[in-house]
Amino acid sequence: MNNIQIPQRGIYKEYAGAWDEISPKDAPYIGKCLYWLEQKEIDVDMFRKLVVDRLINRVNSANMPMQGDKAWDLWANEGQLADTVNFFFKIRSPHQTSPMGGGLKNEAPPKSSPQGEDLKNASSGSGEEQDGVASAAPRNDAETYEVIPNFVKNLVPEVKIGWFKYYGPDDFLGEMSFVEFKDLLYCADKWMKTKEVCWLDRMMAISYRRKQWFLGLKRMIPSRKFEKRVKYNPTLVDFRIKKFEKLDIGAKYMFFQYVMGCMYMMKTDAEGAGIELDGHICNLSIVFDPKHKTKKEDGEPENEDVNEPDDGIGLSGVIMALAESGVFGNIDRTAEANVWDVITRLYQLELQRREFDRK
Repeated sequence: MNNIQIPQRGIYKEYAGAWDEISPKDAPYIGKCLYWLEQKEIDVDMFRKLVVDRLINRVNSANMPMQGDKAWDLWANEGQLADTVNFFFKIRSPHQTSPMGGGLKNEAPPKSSPQGEDLKNASSGSGEEQDGVASAAPRNDAETYEVIPNFVKNLVPEVKIGWFKYYGPDDFLGEMSFVEFKDLLYCADKWMKTKEVCWLDRMMAISYRRKQWFLGLKRMIPSRKFEKRVKYNPTLVDFRIKKFEKLDIGAKYMFFQYVMGCMYMMKTDAEGAGIELDGHICNLSIVFDPKHKTKKEDGEPENEDVNEPDDGIGLSGVIMALAESGVFGNIDRTAEANVWDVITRLYQLELQRREFDRK
């Protein structure tokens, strides 16, 4: 968490310092700012300014110093506050690319505030706030800012449309079937290619559903496990999608970032830490990245076929292959299986394949 302290004014404020520390009440607004940034309606500095104002609950004043030491202090403080929300980005040089591929890069021209004294008259409580974004000299032209959603917490756990509440999946794809996961990735890919909001609407219609009737009583049955949401039915998505067209774009775009965050953490091996499944640390990037190469003891890659096409994991084919093996039952039962059960099975099969190739 970030902290801002101004003892002279009695101001002590703690606010988010990472994606998963964002509160659900702030998530839709920040999601809207991310959407504006994606559409290049605002630049990086404007995004950081708006987000900081929201997180510290600041109301800007039109009365601000334009010259002299007070102006320099103001812009220096604004720059330091803006830097506290850089966790949304990874700053890259032009030759670097995102591990998530296309669709996440934002090349809005970044700017910075003049450097000045330490944070002593922070505008969050001094009455010297600015109305708008600071104007300053641009940063190094070689820098680009990429939105990297390195989080797995669903920041939009529920949405309200009319008189009804609709509930999304739990953190890190919790309570999600494999066919729901497959359909979400399809829509996410379509959004990144077309930028048509209808695909965000469809993602919401897929994953946000009503709570099961009598859920409290059902969960008292020890022999069965009941999920919070009603069962996913792909045939009903087209009928439900109209409801989510009215939903704020911020909630829809933040849910998209959640899905991308889950994929990022799996594809990049959680920044080298691995993901724990049943007490074992698993490198799921070997499942989701066909070009991921194991290494021999001397550090050389075992797989030398660098021309192997990047087809993803072929989720529809996975369902048919697993259904044919009978691990989860027929195609319908395989599609309805928990996504983590299927991913664990895929991980096991990939380890077995690599062991067979090694021998």
